[in-house]
Amino acid sequence: IDKEIKGIVKEAADYSLESPEPDPSELWTDVLKDIEVA
Repeated sequence: IDKEIKGIVKEAADYSLESPEPDPSELWTDVLKDIEVA
């Protein structure tokens, strides 16, 4: 199991390092905040 998990983590890390940086306009998308509903 440990070897399998290390492989999954390595794949995810490699993907993130090889992917382009997101556009700055995406910085605040999908950010959640609790709000009161009256």
